[in-house]
Amino acid sequence: MVRVPVLPAQLVRPHPVPSVLVSGVPALQRFADGLCQRPAPQALPIVVPLEMLMGPLAPHRAELLSLVVQEVAPPLQRGDLITANLYRMKSGEKVLHAENYYEDGCPTIDIPLDPLLSPQQNAAKNYKQYNKLKTAEFHLREQIEKAENERAYLESVLQELSQAETEQEFNEIRRELQETNYLKKSSGGKKELKRAFAPRTFKTSSGLEVLVGRSNVQNDQLTKKADKRDYWFHTQHIHGSHVILRCAGLTPSDDDLREAAMLASYFSQAKESSSVPVDYCPVKFVKKPAGARPGMVTYDNYRTLYVTPEEGLVKKLFLR
Repeated sequence: MVRVPVLPAQLVRPHPVPSVLVSGVPALQRFADGLCQRPAPQALPIVVPLEMLMGPLAPHRAELLSLVVQEVAPPLQRGDLITANLYRMKSGEKVLHAENYYEDGCPTIDIPLDPLLSPQQNAAKNYKQYNKLKTAEFHLREQIEKAENERAYLESVLQELSQAETEQEFNEIRRELQETNYLKKSSGGKKELKRAFAPRTFKTSSGLEVLVGRSNVQNDQLTKKADKRDYWFHTQHIHGSHVILRCAGLTPSDDDLREAAMLASYFSQAKESSSVPVDYCPVKFVKKPAGARPGMVTYDNYRTLYVTPEEGLVKKLFLR
């Protein structure tokens, strides 16, 4: 099973993140620079807070986890060696000289002891330290995964911003960030009315309709409302829009599948790439985990097509 924001079992934050982490500021700056060149200044109040959020995300956690993992084994080994030598130890000793059977050749190791503790208490002290480090390792791994998931989500929002073209799209993205508590909601005044927000719509060469989400929220809506026999597409390990090929119970042709996959590659971070991997499967195999961020799904029973984005074909398939 794959998880997406999207990365299959992988994240299509959209195969989670464990994810490919992009250095925050340079990547964000490229997005900001691109947006500044557009007649859409509405994007900037969103991009700046995102840059502030993503920059400090878990910058040293992986390094810290590595150090903790290195420190976990020694207290366990010391506890075992003390226990194995209890028969010859006496209270008040400051050092235990013992054979280290954890290493080849069993070299002699000096284990510091607390002379105020009995040999059994010294062993227990090391086991306690081991358990504390194991608990710390567990929580660190949880925090790292959470930070990676948050980063993946924010990167998916930046992908949306990079392809947003209208004020309505920017407002929808801003609203999404407010609802996920990344931006403060507007205080006072009248409650903003939500306007109908249509997805990008295309038709394959054979006439099948293809819907392309404009935001994470709309991505979720498209998948939720789609017929279970329709096909869902998303770039593999790459942030991008969710794409629905509406089949009405018909079996799509190879050309239909390839054109829908091409649209998924075009509306993604791989827009300027070639041979982009795009996963696809019937909608019935796409699931929304409880509590997941907008745009985050899992999917299985999928196949992969390798396609190259073609702007000319995108314009040709566009349904005006």
